[in-house]
Amino acid sequence: MITISFKTSSPKAIAFARKLMESKRETQEEIRQDFKSPEFQKAIEELKRRNAEEKTNL
Repeated sequence: MITISFKTSSPKAIAFARKLMESKRETQEEIRQDFKSPEFQKAIEELKRRNAEEKTNL
């Protein structure tokens, strides 16, 4: 997790922080969509199968 603190409440700093938060939200949504993809689900199932064979827990 990345934490950014500003000692000023300048409009530039606030705008920058808002852009960072929007970028974070967009990235998180992309990750959520990737989790739903059939390719990702197939890869997870394959990893679970391998872990079961090797007796490794996720």
